[in-house]
Amino acid sequence: MCYNEKRCLLCKGSGVNVVVKLKNILLLLAKFSCLVLYTLFFISTVVSDNFIVNSLRRRYIIVVIVSVICVVLYIAFRYYSSSFIKKIRSIFQIKLIKYSLAVLLISLQIIIALKLKAPTGFDPGGIMNQATYTSLSSSGQSYLSRYPNNLLLFFLERLIFVLAGRPSAINFLAVLIILNIVVLDLTIIINYLILNIFNPKKIQILIFGFLSITFFVFTPWIIVFYSDTLVLLPNSILCYLLLTYFRYSNTKWYLLRGLEIGITLWFAYHLKPTSVIILLAGVIVLILSKSIRKTKIVILLLSSLILATSFIVLQQGFTQFTNQQKIVHLDCNARFTAAHFMMMGLQKTGRYSRTDVINSINQPTVSKRTAYNKKIIFQRLKAFGVKGYIKFLIKKNYYNTGDGTLGWGKEGNFLIDYYPTQHRFIKSFFYPNAQRQIYYRVFCQVIWVFVSFGILLTISISDPRILMLQLAFAGLLLFLLLFEGGRSRYLIQFLPIILMLASIGYARLADWLKHRLCSS
Repeated sequence: MCYNEKRCLLCKGSGVNVVVKLKNILLLLAKFSCLVLYTLFFISTVVSDNFIVNSLRRRYIIVVIVSVICVVLYIAFRYYSSSFIKKIRSIFQIKLIKYSLAVLLISLQIIIALKLKAPTGFDPGGIMNQATYTSLSSSGQSYLSRYPNNLLLFFLERLIFVLAGRPSAINFLAVLIILNIVVLDLTIIINYLILNIFNPKKIQILIFGFLSITFFVFTPWIIVFYSDTLVLLPNSILCYLLLTYFRYSNTKWYLLRGLEIGITLWFAYHLKPTSVIILLAGVIVLILSKSIRKTKIVILLLSSLILATSFIVLQQGFTQFTNQQKIVHLDCNARFTAAHFMMMGLQKTGRYSRTDVINSINQPTVSKRTAYNKKIIFQRLKAFGVKGYIKFLIKKNYYNTGDGTLGWGKEGNFLIDYYPTQHRFIKSFFYPNAQRQIYYRVFCQVIWVFVSFGILLTISISDPRILMLQLAFAGLLLFLLLFEGGRSRYLIQFLPIILMLASIGYARLADWLKHRLCSS
């Protein structure tokens, strides 16, 4: 071999080493970012004001609730392999009991939802009302012009209203609630399929089942038909498609997956644009992967091309439909851009600001509005300074993530109770400012602390599939720090990822405890 050939091989080898080192550095940065964001998340849940209770009697009851939950969790971990737990597991393995339990939970879900049902006063209520009008009001036209991301939801509700025979407002609300329940229950099924990808231990399935029942079944959010809950299903499907992308090495499989991901992403994106974060997390994990063969690169590029093409075709079709339909007349100059939401994300707690909205509305064109938004962004960043901005982000993260009720009752005119004398007992636990709502808040907060700690336990896991979930959740946390946030309601859209990570973390803890107990 000549000198030049040796030199070429050495250069090639050093080039490969540089790429590997760069990937390792990026992986460490990704893990470190997750660690910082997850730690802040955990701290926010612990110091939440949901734990602040004024009544002495209520304090005692809440202490009992927290103690019981802690004891149950301790017993579950300490005696996981005991004969008692094995008997419980064997009971739930009987299909008849499984199906009976599922029917019971769905029935309770429907009963609770219909007893709690009431129109909402913020965005979901406004869209529902506009969907029932023969012609939209000027406020409805303006709203959809400013927030075109809600157009798909509006057209969907309009279609449901027509197909349901144009029912009364309260009956239409009941129809939407039932559909919401269907979406949530299908989400649980998809999440269970995702969980099986990781070959889960029994304790992981039990914890995920408990958390799913808490956040998807016995939650008052089922009465709010909005993109927060509707996007759960496409987001879950998107996770499943990405996590099973390399299940087979067949070319047709990759091309079909590209088409499926493109279609699912389009629907998810038009409900919540943040759904793109899930795809980005998958792409990052793919880039950091050390096992991709060169022969697969061409197939991956073709799959990506099909993904992009399917998304673009759907987008162009929707744009053409929007331009030709006569239901709503959109003002293109009224649209809010990303700069507006970043501007709002830099004030006080980073949540919705009526003052900022009015100031943006007063700008006559999109270009002038964007220029104004950018000017305010730079002014606010300059006013913060480096230290002030870091303090602001920590404070904002608390408002973004700390509330275990996921922002229940925090929006303006949250629920409009037309029948205050009906179902008073169950309403007293869930309605904003109701007599017993503190019990619901504390229960949710205890579970939320449990969830946040479980997510923190996943940091040491090196599985690339779990890394995708970690990066997706970290990406959402980062997005909410940069743009409009200030409410933990925005975490609902990624609840499947959050709950899966928590269950994976506790399964890892159970394995560690079992190993320590056996070795001692």
